[in-house]
Amino acid sequence: MVSLKIKMAHNVIVKLNLLFAFLLFAYQSVDAQNQTSVLQRAGLRSSSYGFSSFPDSAWWNNAPKDMAANFGDSTAPAVIWILGYSADGGCHLSFPNPTPGTSYSKITFSGRDKNEKYLTDFDSNNVKVWLQVEPGFADVSTLIDLVLSKYGHHKCVIGFGVDVEWYKTSSDNNNEGEAVTDDEAISWSNEIKTYNSNYLLFTKHWLISKMPPTFRSDIVFIDDSQIFDKMEDMINEFVDWANAFAPAKVGFQYGYESDKKWWKNLSNPPKDIGDAILKRTTNTAGLYWVDFTAYDIWPKDFNPTSIKRVGKIIPKRFLLKQNFPNPFNPTTTIKYTIPNVAADFSRRITLKVYDILGKEVSTLVNKNQAAGTYTVHFDATGLRSGVYYYRLRAMNFTATKKLIILK
Repeated sequence: MVSLKIKMAHNVIVKLNLLFAFLLFAYQSVDAQNQTSVLQRAGLRSSSYGFSSFPDSAWWNNAPKDMAANFGDSTAPAVIWILGYSADGGCHLSFPNPTPGTSYSKITFSGRDKNEKYLTDFDSNNVKVWLQVEPGFADVSTLIDLVLSKYGHHKCVIGFGVDVEWYKTSSDNNNEGEAVTDDEAISWSNEIKTYNSNYLLFTKHWLISKMPPTFRSDIVFIDDSQIFDKMEDMINEFVDWANAFAPAKVGFQYGYESDKKWWKNLSNPPKDIGDAILKRTTNTAGLYWVDFTAYDIWPKDFNPTSIKRVGKIIPKRFLLKQNFPNPFNPTTTIKYTIPNVAADFSRRITLKVYDILGKEVSTLVNKNQAAGTYTVHFDATGLRSGVYYYRLRAMNFTATKKLIILK
């Protein structure tokens, strides 16, 4: 009898252990599904060919900070600063030859330094900087030495990047660049760290197959894919990229003109796309808006204190959003946007609430407002439960939406 009781007790303990293990696994699985990336850096990509006229230093310090502010105080403003450009099968560096009279195979130089004053300002404004090249058939280790010998003294510099699309590009690789081997990536990473042990390497492409196959230490993999029919397609591809290199850190460039057909309709494209990426990945370390459309988000005279707005961009069309929450009791929030067609002067804006019979019950806004995104809080205390309507009028624009008070 005693033996039987012991056996029964043992069986109970085994079952409890199994139940505990199952619950722990289930909890970890749910926790992993709910986990999001902790973003380290957010900012912009810069090139000499991405702007109609290159921004001044004030813009370059304001815009990355504005981009980073989309993702919280722990996200540092950052820039991918391209200073080596693909040219004639090699690389053209945007600073003078440090050793005049010495020639370097497949490497040419500018007559003047085009980077120093910007990097000095980045130092002062705590903007983190990746120095990137489009190497062509130039030796990457030589490019690393030339670039970091020139600019490695700047505290803003965090590493060196290679755009693999332009690495030994030829018809043999479909003009998409040569795939980087593990040995090459390790060699580049080691070379970078001789200048600063904290420096990181990044390699960039849109094809996973072009990245080092197994090397995952001290490297960031950046995806610059574009030409998507909708945001969901972009996010799905970015998630595949992040999963392919996990647990190594990844980053993303977005905001290309080819995708503007859908991102222009977002209330805040840099943040909305970034939030969607972070929600579905756990190893995203950097988000960068590309220079080609930077002026669409941050005008050339952008100053974060010069315009009152809730979003980070001046919208391009009138928009009245659905209130939230809905139904509600007793308060709800209504957002609307005024486009930049009215950016130079104010327009009379009215936002009113009506009952189901069309009787006005509240005037929320009745004043001149400049372009921007606005938030209004509606307190329905004193009104009965039921269906009501709110209407925005601005210039020749009118929009009406339904809200429900439920007490």
